[in-house]
Amino acid sequence: MRIPRWQYRYLPELHAFDDPRERLDAYKKAIRHVSPFGLIAVCGGLSALFIILELSVLPWLVGWVPWPGGCWPGFLGGALAGGLGCVVAFFRKRSRIRQSLRECLRELGIPVCEKCGYDLRGQVTPRCPECGRPFMPIEPE
Repeated sequence: MRIPRWQYRYLPELHAFDDPRERLDAYKKAIRHVSPFGLIAVCGGLSALFIILELSVLPWLVGWVPWPGGCWPGFLGGALAGGLGCVVAFFRKRSRIRQSLRECLRELGIPVCEKCGYDLRGQVTPRCPECGRPFMPIEPE
C-alpha cells in the first residue's frame, strides 16, 4: 500500500515523519481508526430527514400547501443537506486522522503541537509559535 500523493497536501503531519516505513504504518493506523460508515450515515441521515420533513411534518404543521411543480423542493433540500453533511463529515474524518498522526509522531519522540500539528523540533520556548499552546519539551536521550 502506498500513501496517495494528494494526502500529503491534506495531512501535513505526514511530512514530519523521518522514516517512510513509520509514515506508512502511522497512516494505516490512522485510517483504521476512522470508519467510513460515519460519513455514509451523516449524508444519508440528513437527506432522509429533509425528505421526511417535506412529506409528512410540514403539511401537518401548515396545512397542505402544494408546491408548484410537485414536491421537488423537499428532495432538493434533502440532496443539499446530504451534500453539506458529506462535506462536514469529510472534515471531521480528516481532523481525526490528523490527530491520530500527531499521536504517532509523539510516540516516536517527534515533538508536534497537539492542537495545530506544528513541528516543534528545535523550539527553545515551551510554547507553540503557531497557536501559542504550551507544551512539555521532550528530553534528548
